[in-house]
Amino acid sequence: MSPEEWEALMERMSHGGPPTADDVSITPDGRRLDSKERVLEWVADLDALRVAEEAAGRVFAHDEVAAFFARRQGQREAGPGPTAA
Repeated sequence: MSPEEWEALMERMSHGGPPTADDVSITPDGRRLDSKERVLEWVADLDALRVAEEAAGRVFAHDEVAAFFARRQGQREAGPGPTAA
């Protein structure tokens, strides 16, 4: 997914309603990330996968996603851009 496509997706998602009591992320392998512990376990699994992929000389696609969110975080920290008058 290109940076522009990610931006468009994030823009669409920003207009969604508040989460419901059963609103949780579900990973592609079906894991429900419904607690801090499960999220931390999932992140550890992703990191292990990244390390294994890099050791095998392959690029881990998650790096592209991480770079996208790092850019977004930098934009948030910089504050809002100029607004039209």
